[in-house]
Amino acid sequence: MTNFNVVLPAANSAVERDFARLGAESMHFDFHRFAADIPEPGIPGGFLQLLGNTRKAVREAVRRAAESKPDGLIIATSAETFWGGVAGNAEFESRLSELTDVNITTGASACDAALIHLQAAKIALLTPYPVNAERETRTFFDEAGYDVVRVHDLRCRDAESIAEITDTQLLDAIQILAGDDIDAIVQVGTNLNVVSHIESLEESAQVPIVAINAASLWHAARSAGITHQLTTTGMLLSTR
Repeated sequence: MTNFNVVLPAANSAVERDFARLGAESMHFDFHRFAADIPEPGIPGGFLQLLGNTRKAVREAVRRAAESKPDGLIIATSAETFWGGVAGNAEFESRLSELTDVNITTGASACDAALIHLQAAKIALLTPYPVNAERETRTFFDEAGYDVVRVHDLRCRDAESIAEITDTQLLDAIQILAGDDIDAIVQVGTNLNVVSHIESLEESAQVPIVAINAASLWHAARSAGITHQLTTTGMLLSTR
């Protein structure tokens, strides 16, 4: 049995469901939730303050989650890993690695590794974020060397509203992003309910969809030495 500890926001309802759906029988998950202090609405720099609070809360959760010496740690939060581009994610990972010698998977690195594995160079990007977080996410992929052909933002105000995105809204977003000029669609936002519909969405798009929760699970498994096919769900996880 391979044991993974998963650090995720307290308000996230999708990660546990997605990992239960996708995880192999030989994989066990323990979930460690964190809560970050939310700034008062409308204050200048409120989103940056929330980002700082979240990263601090993640570090504390990682400290606790690492105590049991799992085979891997998955940081199931999204915007915080893309913020500051490639260098910002590297610094975030470096600070977490100071707390433990356990392999750490972040969403940004997982999506990058998945795209390399799928040999995808031209991508479309689906985000649930307000404009500042969307900009930082796009910057990460630009700096990582991808041609970001299109971006579609769902403009959700918080984690709860991300979870409320309907199946119809998702399908509409995928159809906006799809086209014969891209190699893959990347979906960020760990509380967005994409994994449970990924096969039908990929059929509509006719390209792989790199859903951040699926990519994080795939990356953690490969980092832990699991090399077999994980599932038949979705183009990424059905590969070896």
